[in-house]
Amino acid sequence: GIFDIGSVTKQFTAAAILKLVEDKKLSLDDDFTKYLDFDTKGRKITIAQLLDHTSGVGQAPSGKDEFTQMTFDEFPHKLTVQLAESKEFLHEPGEALIYNNVAFVFLGLIIEKVTGQTYEDYLKAAFFNPLEMHSTSFGSNTKVVKNKVNGYNYDPEGLQQTTYLNYYIPYSAGSLSSNTEDLLIWTQALH
Repeated sequence: GIFDIGSVTKQFTAAAILKLVEDKKLSLDDDFTKYLDFDTKGRKITIAQLLDHTSGVGQAPSGKDEFTQMTFDEFPHKLTVQLAESKEFLHEPGEALIYNNVAFVFLGLIIEKVTGQTYEDYLKAAFFNPLEMHSTSFGSNTKVVKNKVNGYNYDPEGLQQTTYLNYYIPYSAGSLSSNTEDLLIWTQALH
């Protein structure tokens, strides 16, 4: 079956960034605001710090209202930038390591800016097509995908099917779907 792989998506985002570094399209030492408009309030934050969870960028969405706003926004991955900009920094860049989904959404937007392609199209061209990973794609609520398995949550009333998710909220931090065969191909190619 094909299933949502959640934060395993971050491996693909990181590999895409490193491929762009290899292709001399960007540098890990670049200030990320070279590619994405964001008021860091005078802080320098590198691409490397986005990748290794040391940027300190504030988390978004936080709270039910912001999540609801993003669920119905046409471009919630772009809205993430605005929402995060208004948040307090978690720490100064480089001073701590705190797992950061927002940083990986930023990396996806940087991939789009640098390549001129959508995040999904770049991953297809760079990885999925050359490696023949035919069961790996960006999540969709409309596309019928053969053998796609729905996720489940467990609550006091037992097993429940997961609720609707706009895949552009987790975006490049968690929106890919795949299967075990493709993930084996990926792991072997990566190593």
